[in-house]
Amino acid sequence: MGNMNLQKRRFLSFFPTEVIVDERENGEAEQLYALSDNQGIIFTKDEILPYLEKVMKFYQMSEMDEWIKKENIKQEFYTFISSQTHLSFPEHGEDKYGLPYPQYRQKSFSSERNWSCKCEWCGIRVSSKEKEFYYTLNDSTLNLGIERACSTDCATLIWKEAARNFVYARGWQDFFCID
Repeated sequence: MGNMNLQKRRFLSFFPTEVIVDERENGEAEQLYALSDNQGIIFTKDEILPYLEKVMKFYQMSEMDEWIKKENIKQEFYTFISSQTHLSFPEHGEDKYGLPYPQYRQKSFSSERNWSCKCEWCGIRVSSKEKEFYYTLNDSTLNLGIERACSTDCATLIWKEAARNFVYARGWQDFFCID
């Protein structure tokens, strides 16, 4: 497959418009589609055929499915990055990002009762008898439930693992510098 560049034209949009046609030999109606613009005006055959010929040529190219898959992953990634308000992604050169900065909270053990929790990273049991603080992580975007950590180091490692898993699950590893 040759080198291709995606150039979107914002001024020309095609929308499928359902049309029921009663032209079958047995008299049954058939559901077909016409293409209309963003105002609902259906394109004439002379207007649309040049585009349809190019569309068919595009979809018949070899390896097109793989190219489309890659372009869609890229578009999903950039849509995600531009919509994020609570995660911060450091930039690492052109079109590369670092994993989002860790977000965790330092929590005080309640002085009213003795209790403990297990660090989700290293497995150490953290007790209110021994420490004043523990750390929690919770982020629905990265599919992190409420995770507990014994230290900022462990909290950071939990966060990085969740962020890596999130990136790889979506096929976005080419957009990140993952240490």
